[in-house]
Amino acid sequence: MESLNKPLDLSDQRERNFNLDRAEFLLFLSSLLYCRDDNMVHNAHETLTKLNSKKKKPTDRDLRTILKLLHDSENSIRAQIEQFDLNFTSISELNHLGGCYAGMFWSEKDNFIVVAFQGTTTTSFAQMLTDMTFQRMDAKPYLFGKVHEGYYKSLFETNNLNHCAALRMADTIRIKVAELNQKNNNPVNLWITGHSIGAAFATLFYTWLMKTPTMLNENCILRDAFTFASPPCVDNEFATEFSSLIDNPENNGKSLWRIITDDDLIPKMPPTFDNQNIKRFTKRVEVLNNSHIGNEVRFFHDGRKPISKQHHLFGNNKLLLGQGLKFNELKNLLENGDSSNLQKLITRPLRKLDLIEKSIPNCFLNHKSYRYFEVLEKSRRYFELDNQ
Repeated sequence: MESLNKPLDLSDQRERNFNLDRAEFLLFLSSLLYCRDDNMVHNAHETLTKLNSKKKKPTDRDLRTILKLLHDSENSIRAQIEQFDLNFTSISELNHLGGCYAGMFWSEKDNFIVVAFQGTTTTSFAQMLTDMTFQRMDAKPYLFGKVHEGYYKSLFETNNLNHCAALRMADTIRIKVAELNQKNNNPVNLWITGHSIGAAFATLFYTWLMKTPTMLNENCILRDAFTFASPPCVDNEFATEFSSLIDNPENNGKSLWRIITDDDLIPKMPPTFDNQNIKRFTKRVEVLNNSHIGNEVRFFHDGRKPISKQHHLFGNNKLLLGQGLKFNELKNLLENGDSSNLQKLITRPLRKLDLIEKSIPNCFLNHKSYRYFEVLEKSRRYFELDNQ
């Protein structure tokens, strides 16, 4: 897939532009994480917990049962990426079982890795409340400034290094990079993505990888992060330090693209200090010291032209899918791009949720990943496509 395996060329101005096709495909991958069968994951965990409680050493049969449950929980994801010659595995439960987790896609043929974080389900209001909480903690041991406590602890458990999900994920990435490099003898491109809470995790993980490049070996090239519907998860100090980090010549060519829609409530909660609606009434107080980071790209459900503070939003986009597969064929793969069918493809279990969804306000419903895919495709006419 030429857009993801293409070497970084800083002389090519198109590489500095927002790439709609790349964004849509990474949204597709991050959305697929919702398809994992969490019941199987829980069953595997319970089986292992029972063995540990009995202080019984797992037999080969026990291990095969646990591994099969974990493998089979991802079958739906693998079935939907088979036509792209991609592989997938879960790589971290982010220090808790159930809800958000991290997965890794990779292509042996095209020599790239995508780390994706699962986000919030629309009907999981407990997770949505987590999106909106205000509690933050000092992030200086791994990052800088202050960070939403739940996100930070899930990635960087500070009490025990053995529980640091970020370190374990970096180990897994290094192993896979070494395997791919041995087969292809070329550097491996690494992309980061996530939706909703998963976008907040992706933001912190991407920042950490930029801050500590030694976490990746010399054969791994950290590329861009594409986040979708991310709530604010850092404070103003973090945002300032991140700006300095991204401007460092060592990070030249890297971008964190923060993609939101104007009718999605979650990216607006909790309110940020630079929100014009509250800035005139308040001073910078701790509870309102929330910031977004990255290059914001704002899309509109009514089809208006997307906007960004960055001058390089629009440009010549190379079509993402190589091997002769163009976007219209991707739409056919996604059941002709129909939003209701796309919804069935990338979320679950939708047949039971149809009636519930009708009662959900649009400000929450527009948070769903299929709604993001729909609004990105509506805006395609604003982007110049290079089909050569």
